[in-house]
Amino acid sequence: MSLLTDYKECTKKLLGLLTIDEGKMDDREIVIKEINDLLEKRQELLNQLPLWPNISEADKKEMLASEKLLKDKMIILQRKVKTDLKQQQVRKKRINQYNDPYGGNISTDGMFYDKKK
Repeated sequence: MSLLTDYKECTKKLLGLLTIDEGKMDDREIVIKEINDLLEKRQELLNQLPLWPNISEADKKEMLASEKLLKDKMIILQRKVKTDLKQQQVRKKRINQYNDPYGGNISTDGMFYDKKK
């Protein structure tokens, strides 16, 4: 069953990429591209695998365990990317407010300002 071993190898590579520490991840875009490529390759291998009853019990357990671990790590990576995007949006908003302090919403919290220009 070379398809099954290729599938397991692809899953191990994917788990290896997902366990890279955030500080060591130099270029996240490249790593995410590699992850997407491995996921596509893995999906193709999964489609070519024989039917589920034809796979041994030990392989089934290993596949299910690795799938759960992979899912958890993908969720963690997704959360990291989402928080980074939110931080980037906040940073961008603050820079815009700093560059043009009177451009956006002018708050009227007791401060006097002249409406006439």
